[in-house]
Amino acid sequence: MEQYHVLGIDLGYRTGNYEEENLIQRLHYYNSGSTDHQIKGIQYLTDQSGQAFREQVLAYMEQRYG
Repeated sequence: MEQYHVLGIDLGYRTGNYEEENLIQRLHYYNSGSTDHQIKGIQYLTDQSGQAFREQVLAYMEQRYG
């Protein structure tokens, strides 16, 4: 986050069990109120050999340095 402004969330929360419900519970833990959360898709930073991560870093670097 500090270097490239990429936020990655560990859905397993140290359990080794990667489920969407873990993320929803964490959002409620941080007092997201009565908002109804629905996950429509998940993209991992490691999908397609890290393509999502590379694209985010590139966008950040272009915005910052032109």
